[in-house]
This record gives sequence, C-alpha cells and structure tokens, in this order.
Amino acid sequence: MDWMVWAIGPITAAIALFVVIMLVSMLRKESSGNEKMQAISRKVQEGAIAFLTREYRTLFIFVTIVAIFLASLGMMWDEMTPYMSISFIAGAACSALSGYIGMRVATSANAKTAEGARQNLNKGLTVAFRAGSVMGLTVVGLGLMGVSLVFAIFYIVLDIGDLELVADAEAWKT
Repeated sequence: MDWMVWAIGPITAAIALFVVIMLVSMLRKESSGNEKMQAISRKVQEGAIAFLTREYRTLFIFVTIVAIFLASLGMMWDEMTPYMSISFIAGAACSALSGYIGMRVATSANAKTAEGARQNLNKGLTVAFRAGSVMGLTVVGLGLMGVSLVFAIFYIVLDIGDLELVADAEAWKT
C-alpha cells in the first residue's frame, strides 16, 4: 500500500505529459492555413518568444533573490530549512518550462484554429480545445513531476523528513 502512495504523483504526472505529447502530435498534423495566415502566425510566435525571453530574464533575477532569502531564513530558524529554496527553484523552473511550452503551442495553434474554423466551427473549437489542454496538462504534469522529484530527492535520497508521517493519512487530519 505504501508504494502506491509514493507512485501516484509520478504516474499521474507521466500520464498528463503523455497526453500532452499526443495532443501536440495531433496539433502538428493540422493545417496552418494559407501563406498569409502562416506569416502572421510566425510574427506572433517571434513576438511571444521575445516576450518570454525578456520575462524569463527578470524572473531569473527575482527567483535568485527569493531563493537566497529563503535559504538565509532557513539557516536562521529551525522551523525552516535551506532546502525550501531548492523547492522554490524547482517550482519556478517547472512553471517557466510550462509557460514556454504553452506559449509555443498556443502561438502555433492560432493559425491552425483559424484554418479549422474556416472549415467549420467544430473543427476550430477542437483545435483550440486541444491547444488549451496542452497548457493545462503541462502545468499539472510538470508541477506534479517536480513535486514528486523534489519529494523523492529530499525524503528518499537525502533522508530528510519522516516518511511514515507523510504517508500516514491519520496525521493529515490533525
């Protein structure tokens, strides 16, 4: 039973990321429309990547400052550990990767959605729904995988914390 508790997170994350791969594969097969639609789509993608590049530079500075702050708090107080900063960095990295993947898929799906809607509204809606699902499932999949990896590293590899307490559902009620 205990191994199932530890396996739920990574298995669920793997399923979510597998579905993301399948959805991206389906989206790649969709038509991007005529030359004009493709040219506009490329410009939107270039702008989105330029935006993310600038945003992630700022994010890197912010995450570094907060991680140093959390690590220093962890060294001063017994209740907090310096490992919190590692968790924070892992979460920020998963979030940034999710944003990048989501932006890439969303911007490439714009022309595909418009082309699908030119055929019929249901086709356009299907393409848009698949593209939106990629973002949602990427956030969930990478977030859950990140938490699972941090948990595994801290509790299994570094032997930090009480595994029995974490697995004990009764302890969660208090």
